[in-house]
Amino acid sequence: IHLCVAASRTEGFGLTPLEAAACGVPVVTSEAGVWPQLIRAPWGRLFKTDSLDSLTAVLADLMQNPLGLQRMGEQARAHAEAHFSILNEVRGIQNVYYNLNKPGCN
Repeated sequence: IHLCVAASRTEGFGLTPLEAAACGVPVVTSEAGVWPQLIRAPWGRLFKTDSLDSLTAVLADLMQNPLGLQRMGEQARAHAEAHFSILNEVRGIQNVYYNLNKPGCN
């Protein structure tokens, strides 16, 4: 069983947790950057940035339940497929170009 831990103090838009989720790996991240908007239960957990106690508590809870971690990994993969697929990326880019071609948009 695998677990991705991203314990950054500062973060722009780190892709590693999302890449891990796409591989079926549950994630634990700090509350830095955009991660609070991206990482969600049931497939991921957040801990308070710069708090070793918070990180330790989250990890201790998760490590006590290997089957739960496995389920989290399955849910992480399903979430990544539903929200971060290449098809969704293409649609997003198409929408940008579509909106640029609207009358009055120069």
